[in-house]
Amino acid sequence: MSDTVLKRDIENLEETSEEGEKKRRKVDEDDEVIIGPSLPVSLQREDPEENTLIKSDKRKITQTVLQNLTALPEAKIYEVSYMHKDTVCNVKFAKKTDFLITSSKDGHVKFWKKQATYIEFVKDFLAHQGSIIDMKITDDGNYLCTLGEDNAVKIFEIISFDLINMFLLNFAVNTCCWLTKGLGTSAKFLLAVSDKNSPDIYIIEALGDKNQEFQKIEKKHLNPVVTMDYIPNFDFVISCDEIGMVEYWRWVDAQCYFPKQSVKFRYKTDTDLYELFKVKVRPYQINFSTNGILFSLTASDKKIRVFNTLTGKLKFVLDESIEYYKQNQSRIHENIDSIKKVNLLQDVELRRRIAVEKEMERTNEIRDWRAIFDETNTLLLYTCILGMKVVHVGSGSCMRVYGREEGMRFIDVCLYQGIPSRHKTALTLEMTLSDNPSLKPESSDPTLVATSAKSNRFYLFTNREPVSISADEHDRDVYNERPSREEQMLAQDTRLDAKGMRIAKTAILHTSMGDIHLELFGDKCPKSAENFTVHSKNGYYNNVIFHRVIDQFMIQTGDPLGDGTGGESIWEGEFQDEFHPTLKHEQPYMLSMANSGPNTNASQFFITLVPCPWLDLKHTVFGRVKKGMDVVVSISKVKVNPKTSQH
Repeated sequence: MSDTVLKRDIENLEETSEEGEKKRRKVDEDDEVIIGPSLPVSLQREDPEENTLIKSDKRKITQTVLQNLTALPEAKIYEVSYMHKDTVCNVKFAKKTDFLITSSKDGHVKFWKKQATYIEFVKDFLAHQGSIIDMKITDDGNYLCTLGEDNAVKIFEIISFDLINMFLLNFAVNTCCWLTKGLGTSAKFLLAVSDKNSPDIYIIEALGDKNQEFQKIEKKHLNPVVTMDYIPNFDFVISCDEIGMVEYWRWVDAQCYFPKQSVKFRYKTDTDLYELFKVKVRPYQINFSTNGILFSLTASDKKIRVFNTLTGKLKFVLDESIEYYKQNQSRIHENIDSIKKVNLLQDVELRRRIAVEKEMERTNEIRDWRAIFDETNTLLLYTCILGMKVVHVGSGSCMRVYGREEGMRFIDVCLYQGIPSRHKTALTLEMTLSDNPSLKPESSDPTLVATSAKSNRFYLFTNREPVSISADEHDRDVYNERPSREEQMLAQDTRLDAKGMRIAKTAILHTSMGDIHLELFGDKCPKSAENFTVHSKNGYYNNVIFHRVIDQFMIQTGDPLGDGTGGESIWEGEFQDEFHPTLKHEQPYMLSMANSGPNTNASQFFITLVPCPWLDLKHTVFGRVKKGMDVVVSISKVKVNPKTSQH
């Protein structure tokens, strides 16, 4: 990617809308979420506005920063995803040993080895009975610890991907961190674990005896600690409790001390460390820059606060709250008459994402939300309603957005910027000078890994887009998990009848205006095609109207209630999207699944009248019209309520 392209991209991202004096249209939170495709956001900017809480200084975006941006993945959509059997909750890279560790709510921990252009599955552990609450990796990338709902602590050696120690605690665990450097005379790997129901922090010798007597820090906090992390560069811990109180401490010779010789303040009143306590918000996750100079704190008000570690001063705040996006949405359009309809559907898309956001808060999935730094400490990466943002630390400018078109709400995120090592032994000078291509070092393959709300997959963003993969041999959503016996029985029961497979290749919609002949892509979208086929054979779609009609856009049906709020799949619930690299909305008359967000397909579907590329990676294309296109046009011309697009 050239510097010229990067500069132009950054200038586009940094444009700010003029503050309008007219009254802007507000989003009603209580409005119903509309199921189905949205019109194009043709007048919306290519990328979002920079955060209003930061005054951007473009002069700070130097050539070095542009170069740092090239060390991040170039593709803005994910290349590939892999599965767990249950919702994936954490992803972390052991950067110095090139391992990716993923965990899920069913207690499983998976080890993956980073290779030149892909990750290779290594091992799967059933580590805990219940969800995994937290996991941390030592700075040298050799050891992993996991905490589970079963109040167990498991210690793994990463390089051998083996379980080497475990502890069953008599208290409810909450969070943990490693203590690995200046431990005085007790130079051992120690682990700090907080109690969910008290302010106590327990110190465990991670590689020691299972029956050891744990040491305890009792008076550092007055409330349970919800997040903490260790800074190897300065050899101390920063912890934060549930009411937002931030504390610095160092563990030396079985004693807890304030690291006064390492920091540049004497009293907390000289810092901004009371910020979260003042605004009464609950912290989520703390993360340090690689040099330890900065740390980020995510919190329940959906703001990211970045502090200077040594001074305790607040450097800047990033607002990713629902209220911020509502205001930003209204600023994009200044009540221009020609785009009123577009503005309405933009609000619909916003409501969808807000609904997902509120559900995450209700189920506490948001507790794994974090903001991480790149290896140069100049860029901050985090997930948000829009996707995943890359923000320049010096100016607060939004440099790049990943996954915007995916329609998912990403949560946890980790970044790999190293060069995977192929050789376990050192090379001599003669070996290096020999023109042996097998001994040449691999090139860097930056990889961004993210989890998504209610998803049993984790997603890899790289320099490669999925369209570069042969569609005949690969799918970007890899099915690496074997289905359970119940799922196999269900699949067999729903797919087979006396005549064989129940996925039809063609179908005919009999309407009051004529027949529409369809071709189904069952080989590429089997679940969507199967759902449509079985519903059709069972009479589910009989006498169902086209409840949503928008001329020069699409016609939508499949809701037995006839108002766009009903319908379910043949599995009596919702099923996942099936995006395929070769199936897009680039031509008119495509048959596609209607939904209310990622992985919410049920029974409703629609037929497009024009190319709709903005719907790609949001709605599953599972067929096309072969005959009866004039019927589709006739239906699109019927008179409808202009406010609802319904009869």
